[in-house]
Amino acid sequence: MSFPDNKTLLFFKKLVLFIVALIILDYAIGNVLKYLYFKQKSNDTTYIVNDTKEDLLVFGSSRANHQYVPSVFENKLKITAYNCGRDGRFMIYSLALMSTVLDRYKPRHIIFDLNPDEFSRSDEGRLSPLLPYLDKSGVRDYISYNSKYENLKILSKIYPYNSIFPFKNTAHDKDFEKGYIKLHTALPPQQITPLQQEQINPVRVKLLSDFLSKLKTKNIKITIVISPIFFSISKDNKTVQLIENMCKEYKNVKLFNYAYSTDFRDYKLYKDKFHLNEVGAQKFSDDLANKILAAGGSITN
Repeated sequence: MSFPDNKTLLFFKKLVLFIVALIILDYAIGNVLKYLYFKQKSNDTTYIVNDTKEDLLVFGSSRANHQYVPSVFENKLKITAYNCGRDGRFMIYSLALMSTVLDRYKPRHIIFDLNPDEFSRSDEGRLSPLLPYLDKSGVRDYISYNSKYENLKILSKIYPYNSIFPFKNTAHDKDFEKGYIKLHTALPPQQITPLQQEQINPVRVKLLSDFLSKLKTKNIKITIVISPIFFSISKDNKTVQLIENMCKEYKNVKLFNYAYSTDFRDYKLYKDKFHLNEVGAQKFSDDLANKILAAGGSITN
């Protein structure tokens, strides 16, 4: 029976020591980054995850972030409101964030803004801002959709922070109002154009359906909104049809669909073809608040 020579043993010894040193370094740097991240004052994501207590919460992508004015809903509905929408973050990000908040408390109103092409989009690489909150079950349930090997990557203590460093805090934006960030300027004169339909991802359809079903079992009501967009939407748009059918299936879901509304066809109401500007956001928020009032409080939990 032969034994490894001294050079081989020395190599494996150094290899083990190197791996141990990497683990210790990863742990140390990761904890420093964690400290710096959570030391930030007025961290908007941390506030949403840990501290929101408002009656009305709005979730969604940049179209939620820039189109729902909390003060309008507060004045119209006589409740408190906060906008949890985020630029460049789509449905799965919002599902994770909503799940985390709902584990903590039950808002009176929940509004979820969905894009008319939501089931054709991808959240891959877009869940990174939620990585610092992996201790929350709502985040852990969805984080694997961030990348193919996400469950391996999150073993690193540095990983949750390396993609969001240096840390940017939108709460310091001068146009920031309870999560909502207003957009200035308007589109130049132009005609509305059709929104191209892309292939539907059935995984995304199932994720939304499962989430709504879970809310139903918990007796939580939610309002889904397809907000105004400066595109013409075909009547056979598959995403819109799926959303409409889903909302009919679940009695705890209310839908306000602006996809075919002619009240928001003025280019002067838009910052770009996807987002209302400040004037458009005020008009839309006022219109939606009136519709909620007309619904007789049916979305109140």
